[in-house]
This record gives sequence, structure tokens and C-alpha cells, in this order.
Amino acid sequence: MPISRDSSKRLSRILKRREKALERWKTPPDSSLPADSIFPLTAFGDLLTDEKAVTTWDEFQEWVRELGPRWSFRGQQKENWRLLPKLERRIIRRRTASSTDGKRRITAVGMFPGAHEYKLFQQFQKMDHDAGNPTQTDAVLDTLALMQHHGAPTRLLDWTRCPYVALFFALQKADSECAVWAIDMEWLEQTSTEILRKYDPRYPGSSDCAALMQYINSVLFEEQTTWNSHPVVSSLTPVASIERMKRQEGHFLRSLSYKLPFDLSLFWMIRSKLAQPWVANRPLRKLIVMPCQRAALLEELRRMNMHADYLLPGSDFAD
Repeated sequence: MPISRDSSKRLSRILKRREKALERWKTPPDSSLPADSIFPLTAFGDLLTDEKAVTTWDEFQEWVRELGPRWSFRGQQKENWRLLPKLERRIIRRRTASSTDGKRRITAVGMFPGAHEYKLFQQFQKMDHDAGNPTQTDAVLDTLALMQHHGAPTRLLDWTRCPYVALFFALQKADSECAVWAIDMEWLEQTSTEILRKYDPRYPGSSDCAALMQYINSVLFEEQTTWNSHPVVSSLTPVASIERMKRQEGHFLRSLSYKLPFDLSLFWMIRSKLAQPWVANRPLRKLIVMPCQRAALLEELRRMNMHADYLLPGSDFAD
């Protein structure tokens, strides 16, 4: 089925956006960035993402085969949505509230997602939940995962090792072009390790999982320091078992920067590794899924047991 006229216009706008980004390609970023900076997103974020559009199930399957097992995925309902966890989306909405004249302006709400998350964490600690003891200092990540499970906003961004799970969440409520994002996990883990070892002497020098988890739990809520002024996104897998995550083959990614939101941290990480734009094998990919065969795609997913009743167990999550 051919791409609709509206979809063609959308793809044309994306290409023009990339052309403007190419014109602004600058030198690698400094290690310290202003909290309000959106330069990476508007200036060259599009250059850092390998984008492709598909319409059919066969085209999606071909894209998945090209990537292989190193990749992790995330589905989003709108193609142009930023990669942001719930907490960061809320902060940005509060910072760009409409004024009395109808124009949107930056408000006094600070873009310090680490501080906002810690306040919610403290509130959550006081609540009585039936899934273990969320107050243990060595289980901060488990507590954040539990918060996410109960619907509380955190800086954790859900990803999955299964591209079909990501496609389901992209299509589930989509009424226009949606997106499946993919990130090279081998690249991410190698790059984040390099950054953390360079700027934080406490980072474990070995691949000891227990030592790494102890380190992660100890730094998630640190005040702003020299090390967490640097943009870095890390892969986080809680010890606590959550049935929904198991069914979705899920894990989390989170910005460890005190100031920067997820997408800006990730873009700066990628930009610092690229000598020039349009290089091959970019570690971040976005698949734009056209809506014209949404029903057929969802039916293919249902045949694979990819549907709300299975992926979202419990009345709080299933639609």
C-alpha cells in the first residue's frame, strides 16, 4: 500500500529538519552544559538518529533483521515525541506554562529532574506497599522500579529487548505516524562505562554486577557534583522481579546527569563520539510506522501473543 499524502508531507518535513540540522553542525560539546540548553535537540539531534519509514509487516520484519540481538527498543505513540520519561515530561510542561496572553514562556520551575525525583522517592518511602521494603538504602533502583509500576513519575524510561513489544506500544493508541526507537546496547554500555570511569573514581573497575549495583544505588540521588554534570545515560535492571517487566522483556534506561533530561544526555553522548554527521552505524535508530495498516500490524502482533491482556497484566494497566 503506498504512503499517504499526509505521510509523504511528514517525511518531507523530517528531511528539511535534517538539512537545517546539518547546517548547524558544530564542534564536540563541552563537558558542562547549561540546564536549559536545547541546542542538541534542535541543532543536530536529527543527524544523530538513523530514521526509516515502513508501512507493512514485512518491512518491519526486515528492519528488525538488519539490527540483530545487540539492540533494545521503545515504542512511542507519536513520531515526533521526544525520548523523555514521565517525570521529565511533567517538569518541562510546568516550565513552559501558558501566560495570560496565551504565549508559552519558561517558568521558575527548575530543570533539575534528580531533585524532583528524590522528593517523590521520599514520599513513596512513607507509603505502605506489599512488594518488599522500599526504604532500604541499597535498593534505590528497586524502589524506583516499584514507583514506576504504581504509576508514579520517575526518570526511568521503559525499553524492551523485544521489537514486537515496542511495536505494540507504538501502535496501541496511535492515530498518526508513530515510532519504534532502537538503541545499540553494546555501544551504550561501553560509552557510559568510559564516561563514568573517566569522571567518577568510585566507579567499579571490574564487571562485578554486585559492585556495579551498589555503585548505581549510591549515586542515583547525589546532589550535583563534578561527575554528574557530564551527560551520561545508563542501562538499569532492578533486582526486584515485576511480572509486567518479565512479560515485556523490559529494562530501564536513565540519565545519570543531575541537570539534563534523557534525550539531551543521550544526544550529547552520541555527538561526542562522532567526528562528522551522516556516519554509518549510528547507535540510535528511529522507525516511523505509517498508520495505514495499523489494524493488520496489530493482528500480526496478536498472533504472537503481543496484546494488552498479556503485556499489561492487571486492571491498572490493561486497556
